[in-house]
Amino acid sequence: MAALSRPGRSPNNIPGHGDAFHPAIPITLETVAGNTITLDRGGGQFAYYMHMEPGSVRVKVGDTVRHDQLLARVGCIGDAREPHLHFEVTNSSKPLSGEGIPHLSIGIAPRARTACWNYAPRAAA
Repeated sequence: MAALSRPGRSPNNIPGHGDAFHPAIPITLETVAGNTITLDRGGGQFAYYMHMEPGSVRVKVGDTVRHDQLLARVGCIGDAREPHLHFEVTNSSKPLSGEGIPHLSIGIAPRARTACWNYAPRAAA
């Protein structure tokens, strides 16, 4: 898989729900996913890792990503009320515009680290 994009520098939100949610930047179609990594899986499939912590990305555009490689830390950016990973596979290289493609994740391995998570994608069976 090859990295197609890397996140910007949108700041983390302060976690909160309902009236306690105050995003760090206005939520628009361009900011809703927060900092996003896009991987070209080949065959017209693109994987998106959304809400990544600013400054934590360990891949750059054009890198070949290998099995179990650390990509970034999960953040609380965009339309995120707490730190979490939004992962999806679609048929479009443009975020939030393609049709979803079924994907089986085997052995996703989050590792606790302070207030966020590290994760390593694993190959599907």
